Amino acid sequence: MLESGGPDAVLVREVARHARVSLREIYNQFGSRDELIVTAVEQWMDDHVYQPLAEPTPAATLYDTLVEYFRRIFQPWEQTPHMLEAFVYARSTSAGNRRLLDQGFKAAEPVMRAIFEHVDPELAEDIQIITASVVYAQMGQVAAGELTGDQIMPIVERVLRRLTYNIESSPPTKGS
Repeated sequence: MLESGGPDAVLVREVARHARVSLREIYNQFGSRDELIVTAVEQWMDDHVYQPLAEPTPAATLYDTLVEYFRRIFQPWEQTPHMLEAFVYARSTSAGNRRLLDQGFKAAEPVMRAIFEHVDPELAEDIQIITASVVYAQMGQVAAGELTGDQIMPIVERVLRRLTYNIESSPPTKGS
């Protein structure tokens, strides 16, 4: 339901019917419609976004590595735009905000550590703060109907190009 119509398409009565369980069972299991949506988004994110994340290509520039990383995250949403809408909705709920942030951090942390292994830690932190702010702002615009999901990556690429201009991700040489 989320993939085909976003959060507005999730009708608990229909979920129960498709699952061949009672409404009571759905509410016993999830507590609320929002919790059901958050759980479905978590599962979808694990299957379609976070599992395919891989270690960065060793010889690539910082810019190329970051763009590849963000493309892996946004490609499933570009292919299934209602799931981006569902993610934004789920993040706006009290149940979903912390859980989805924790899930994303847990999946991204090892990859980010590898990407920024040879980058000044303060610069790495600044790049991560700025890109996260840009991405969440763009997602908010998608939720408000001001942007489509496929418009996010070009903006992220432009920001990353400017943030990483003239930055090498290789280890500094002695004396530099």
